Amino acid sequence: MDRRLAAVADERSFGNPGFTRSGRQRMSEQLRNDGTAWWGRHVTILAHLYLGDTPTEADARTIGELVKWKRSMGFDAEHLIVNLSMEQGAEGGDDSRAYRFKNRWGCIDDYLGVYLPIAHEHGLRVIVYFNCHWFRSTAFGEDHFVLDPAGKAVIFYGSGLGVCPRGPFREWSRRMAEDLGSYPIDGVFLDGPSQHRCFCAACRAEFRACHGRQMPAS
Repeated sequence: MDRRLAAVADERSFGNPGFTRSGRQRMSEQLRNDGTAWWGRHVTILAHLYLGDTPTEADARTIGELVKWKRSMGFDAEHLIVNLSMEQGAEGGDDSRAYRFKNRWGCIDDYLGVYLPIAHEHGLRVIVYFNCHWFRSTAFGEDHFVLDPAGKAVIFYGSGLGVCPRGPFREWSRRMAEDLGSYPIDGVFLDGPSQHRCFCAACRAEFRACHGRQMPAS
């Protein structure tokens, strides 16, 4: 993992003064005498997926038992998914609204806010999985998606569409990063973004500005 990504919650508070202070304290605590932070050492990471079912461990007691079990199995970090919509419903892709942390776009509950302090109390690092490439057609307006030369949104896999990191999706991502960064997470795994060739308005305008001509269709 890129150390800059792993340290995102410690190095940047995204406007939350309370987490700035605690983040710096955690950073100093994470450093050994030789100056190596936790992400620079051996880490045993648990990766899991609930396959569309909402986790039942919603109360603090049950979460505590789950976290203790994870630690007893030898894991000291985990890859936590906080949006389950990708595996739900008939249409593939993230719906962009069923997040389990407080944000400005769509929140079903604050599971992350309950989970984090319990995980940290038991010494479990939390690296949040965040999808930034595969969404449902209803998640955004057409200008957010990767478009083919005919102006049709491109299916990445299944029935989910790919989003373009050059268009308005970039600003949406920035705001979501700010909201997620207000939590004392230990890192973020960014799934994506797309490297597909895109013919949306933003990409065509960038191409024209760089090369002084229209983007060719092939």
